[in-house]
Amino acid sequence: LPALAEAVEAGTSRKGRESMAHAALLSGIALANSGLGMAHGIAPALGIHCHIPHGLACAVMLPATLKTNLSVRQKEYAEITRFIAPELSLSETEAAQYLIDQIEALNDRIHIPRNLASLGVTHAQIPALVASSRGNSMSGNPRALSDAELTRILEDLL
Repeated sequence: LPALAEAVEAGTSRKGRESMAHAALLSGIALANSGLGMAHGIAPALGIHCHIPHGLACAVMLPATLKTNLSVRQKEYAEITRFIAPELSLSETEAAQYLIDQIEALNDRIHIPRNLASLGVTHAQIPALVASSRGNSMSGNPRALSDAELTRILEDLL
């Protein structure tokens, strides 16, 4: 997480860029082996219907995705927290929430909007977004989401 902030805030930092390149490699390997989910499932629809760049769409959707999947991935989120912040002594629930909080803080730090409305998404676009989000990436989400749930998630992000 610190490397991303450094690369964004000090774009000429060789150390930050090298760390980001390494992180990108590792994340690509992880994604190729584990599949994608809600953030990547919705991102192409946001690109098609709202002209939002894919990476920005994923970043905006990530906190909502983490919250949506918390009930079925709390243990894994806590494990990530223990890896990135081993000095913390938190319960599993606290550690999982810490991860979500850190992602939101990072998004704030690098000026990723917390909502879709600030990117021009409107309520009228939600049905098309939901319909267009049912591709292969969404099938990798750890919990199946109904159209009604996906609609509510997107409405909450407006």
